[in-house]
Amino acid sequence: MFFKSARIFRLTKPLQHTAESLHELLAEQMFVPCDSYQPTSLGWIEPMGKHGSLLAHQTNGNLILCACKEERLLPATVLREAVEQEVELIEAEQARRVFPSEKRRIKEDALQRMLPKAFTKKRLVYGYLDLTNQWLVVDSTSPKVAEEFTQLLRQSLGSLPIVPLITNQEPASVMSHWLLKQSLPSDYITGEDCVLRDQSDSKVALRAKGIDFDSPDFKVYLEGGMRAVKISLQWQKQIDFNLSDDFGISRIRMNDILSEGNESIDSDDFAGRFDADFALMAGSFSELFSDLIDAFGGIDESIE
Repeated sequence: MFFKSARIFRLTKPLQHTAESLHELLAEQMFVPCDSYQPTSLGWIEPMGKHGSLLAHQTNGNLILCACKEERLLPATVLREAVEQEVELIEAEQARRVFPSEKRRIKEDALQRMLPKAFTKKRLVYGYLDLTNQWLVVDSTSPKVAEEFTQLLRQSLGSLPIVPLITNQEPASVMSHWLLKQSLPSDYITGEDCVLRDQSDSKVALRAKGIDFDSPDFKVYLEGGMRAVKISLQWQKQIDFNLSDDFGISRIRMNDILSEGNESIDSDDFAGRFDADFALMAGSFSELFSDLIDAFGGIDESIE
């Protein structure tokens, strides 16, 4: 299993756990499906599914976790229409206005009636603790989803001393310089996609795909004050990814040559393949993230 995205958090105090000790803490927030009147449920499940028995799985000093969120799908428009119909019926039959406080009660009653009939949807979010580098890496492009994951982990552990990984040099400035001067570090080459944003108006953006970054027509935008807030990169001809100005990493794709060694593992050996893939991913990410941090001037450790 390979992450498709990564939001990286830095542990400000050392965290030491085994899979067994972490399992005991996570078990207090184990996932339980939504009951009939519950709109959402969030908790931990085994990252190896039916092939594992612990809520944390450890390989080479890294602990992988999996949060499961179930939601009842009740579109706001459906609820609003039900409320409006009831309000109209009351006003027509009783020849009076329905006031806001009564409308809120009608909405609550409608929600309770409709929730048990709503379909549910599950979403799995994986994350792992790199105890060597003291990082938490969450597989999500969404800050909100990553925050849900970290809040759940904080509840399970009692405390979670983390901050977003912030570098000494501002990513947008560095990436803009790379594109303008074609001066990337030797381990990187650019892809063909990027997003530029106007410094004076954040709503003005240029999304470029399949473009020659060395062309004069493209450089006009950078010279005019726009900055790169997302670019596609390839690292050591091994990993392709998009890097954003908040240091979020998305659309990660590992080179087939990098992972082909794991193809020899018996397809029926789920646990063995899971371990091998996780070890390969975490090891490659450790090198990539360390290299990226160096390229942006190191970690700003003044932020605690």
